[in-house]
Amino acid sequence: MKIIALFVLLSFIGIINAETSEECPLSPVIGNFDVTKYVGQWYEIEKFTSGFERNLICINAIYTPINESFIQVQNFGFDPVKNETSSIKGYAFVPNQEKPNHLIVVFKIKMGDLLVERPGKYDVWATDYETYSLVYSCRKDESTNKKVENAFILSRNKTLDSINLANLKKMLSSNGFDVSKLIIAQQDCE
Repeated sequence: MKIIALFVLLSFIGIINAETSEECPLSPVIGNFDVTKYVGQWYEIEKFTSGFERNLICINAIYTPINESFIQVQNFGFDPVKNETSSIKGYAFVPNQEKPNHLIVVFKIKMGDLLVERPGKYDVWATDYETYSLVYSCRKDESTNKKVENAFILSRNKTLDSINLANLKKMLSSNGFDVSKLIIAQQDCE
């Protein structure tokens, strides 16, 4: 069984997410998605989320194989107000091998005095493994009947060329995502 899991990005998945009405779009299946090529470091370029990342800049994630089934996810960000780096660790896995680009990322989140495992979807919509990745997650909140979504445009470097950026935004837009909600991530930390 090949390595199946990965990253998140709560840092890239957010504990408190953005809510909108409407239905969640179907995530595309990348049948030949290879998580072993996906591991490594990714930088946020643009995003639509909150949670762990609130008030952080220079957010990046490192995905490291744990074994054939799991990947360690570690997200980092710098808090300029506190002048310190924050991080969160978790793990990821692929629950359905027929959809290898649809991962679940799990982070331990402090809820009062308890640490609670909090799973989140991490669907890779597009990647070339070497330059860019588009990650999207969506779930329907049954109590409000609204969709809760996250979107991340990621790069192996702290910047991404305008052609790839435009193509990834076009993919989001063609699936009903309002790209004007994306926030440009600050990546100018040393």
